Amino acid sequence: MLAAILMTTFTTNAQNILGRAPVQAPKGGFAIDGNAFVRWPGPPLPADNPAWGDFLFENQAAAVTANPGGIFVPIPPPYTFPDGPLPASFYVYPYTTFFRDNITTSDPTTFTSSNKINNAVSSYSWGVGSSPNKNEIQNAIAHFTYGDPTLTPPGEADDLWIVFAADRQVTEGSSYIDFEILQKSLTMTTTGTDSKGFGYGTFTSAAGTPSGRTMGDLLITIEFTQGGVFANVVVRQWSGTIYNIITPDPGTVYGTNNTAQTIVPYPVYNQAPIATSPVSLWAYAPNQWAEGAVNVSSFFDEDPCFAISTLFVRTRTSGSSGQSELKDFPGAPFQLQLCTDRVPPVITCPVVTSPINCPATPSFGVATATDNCPGTIPITFVDVTTPGNCPGNYSVTRTWTATDACGNTASCSRTIQVRDVTPPVITCPTVTSPIDCPATPSFGAATATDTCDPTVAITFADVTTPGNCPGNYSVTRTWTATDDCGNTASCSRTIQVRDITPPVITCPTVTSPIDCPATPSFGTATATDTCDPTVAITFADVNTPGNCPGNYSVTRTWTATDDCGNTATCSRTIQVRDITPPVITCVAQTTPINCPATPVFTPPTATDTCDPTPTITFVDATTPGNCP
Repeated sequence: MLAAILMTTFTTNAQNILGRAPVQAPKGGFAIDGNAFVRWPGPPLPADNPAWGDFLFENQAAAVTANPGGIFVPIPPPYTFPDGPLPASFYVYPYTTFFRDNITTSDPTTFTSSNKINNAVSSYSWGVGSSPNKNEIQNAIAHFTYGDPTLTPPGEADDLWIVFAADRQVTEGSSYIDFEILQKSLTMTTTGTDSKGFGYGTFTSAAGTPSGRTMGDLLITIEFTQGGVFANVVVRQWSGTIYNIITPDPGTVYGTNNTAQTIVPYPVYNQAPIATSPVSLWAYAPNQWAEGAVNVSSFFDEDPCFAISTLFVRTRTSGSSGQSELKDFPGAPFQLQLCTDRVPPVITCPVVTSPINCPATPSFGVATATDNCPGTIPITFVDVTTPGNCPGNYSVTRTWTATDACGNTASCSRTIQVRDVTPPVITCPTVTSPIDCPATPSFGAATATDTCDPTVAITFADVTTPGNCPGNYSVTRTWTATDDCGNTASCSRTIQVRDITPPVITCPTVTSPIDCPATPSFGTATATDTCDPTVAITFADVNTPGNCPGNYSVTRTWTATDDCGNTATCSRTIQVRDITPPVITCVAQTTPINCPATPVFTPPTATDTCDPTPTITFVDATTPGNCP
């Protein structure tokens, strides 16, 4: 079908080339058919192909996902914008603009000097003014999209298309509407304000060239020629010094104008609407409105890296001459920043060391990137920290993203595990050992430091080891420092406790000397011990004979022994003396006796409390009488 509606030969002009531009947006491709609606039923224009998209949806009840669909939303906001582009709320897709110009004798966006299409943009000046009716433009539409390979015939998915339309105020005479597509930014600069309060100024280009343009920039012109039945679409490309007209390849350029009244839902040159219910509608007269589509990519020699920065829509006095003057523009150059490069960069992540031991922190190095298009590729990164089972165990994943000048991105990631496997450093206190019972061990406090944990927990456990007696023992205290990740370090100190202090023994008070036959009575010694509550006391007596059996002494020595064998002794001595004489009993004698008898004495008897066998001796004393 497309072959039937295309011209059999292409010249530098695309005149009345009807058909469908094979684009992704709107859905169904874009119909170049001389009207603005999907499924326009006709007449007076022929009915549309029901599968093709257009500027406007079939009806205002359509969903924005309808197929075929439109570029403008089904119910546009009210058209209350006197000058400049309409806001994004009017459009279904990005990279769309609808310019509305001010149709008055005080139009604030006109060219104020004899600017030509090939002049350096720095020489352009703008300000308030008016344009001849044939050069007056009120509505201009531009929409950028990519080819749709699912259509028949298919479009190339990487091909950038511009879909456009524009109008003119009057149909007599010739009108020329330019859509200048620039690879570098072009902006309006206000340099002053006139006496009526209108701004004026110049244009500023980022191209960095004397002309303010970049090799290959496009100038697409809708030409309404005087007396012509159809509008032409002419494509020019910047050669470095001038815009040269070029011959497009078949299927890359479409264009037509309306040959009958065309209905649109926006105001047209201050005309009254032709209908107000259910929505307001306006009408273009035949040959007052034109539309087209151009495959922009086809003019850049398959360069995958070209970018579109700015779209500048304007009118001028004639189409074929480089001396034609620029007249009117509906608004400031539209900033697109639209790239055709769809190939993401190639990003290379650095080699990292993992795992690492806390307190070391992750060091990732620098990612690098290359791209199929020239230019610097900025690389950003985002870190995500994933906690582990303790504060010293965690991982950090760094994701680098390389973004080329067209917004294509590529990412790569590296993860570094951080682990805490280093035990704390613990320091035991200095202790005194050995100590003497009854003193008890005093250990002080251990301290600890850790490279990853500022507050290490310290616990301790004591182990008591008995000695050979209750007062002899040792206590070993083991401190354990544990960090947040369970790493531990220990140290120990041992204090020996010894019982080397003898008991304190107290001997009883005794009476000495005593008289025989009394026997020594010593009483009981007592003893105390700081470590043994029940000290054992023993004693031993030593008898020392005197000069007779009844004279002697007894020394008692008490010994107090604690559980650890420490001893203390004390002694008492009692002297025993025999100072009591025996009791002697003389027996009765026969006296007197007669001489010659001699005296015979019966022996006396004697007893003694200390001597069971007193010795009795006698001495005779003869006392002479008065005769022999």
